[in-house]
Amino acid sequence: MRRTLSRRRSDRRGLRLWPVGTVPALAFTAAVLIAAAVFYTGWDLLGARVSGRR
Repeated sequence: MRRTLSRRRSDRRGLRLWPVGTVPALAFTAAVLIAAAVFYTGWDLLGARVSGRR
């Protein structure tokens, strides 16, 4: 009985893959956040101003 339990545990060792829908959602969210950070940083470094403010 112990051998079957240890086999089951050893079978579970290996790659633990994330669900297919989760990975693209996280990748898209990360890409949008990085793009927003790069845009905002570039906008600030260039000293760009919104025309409506004085």
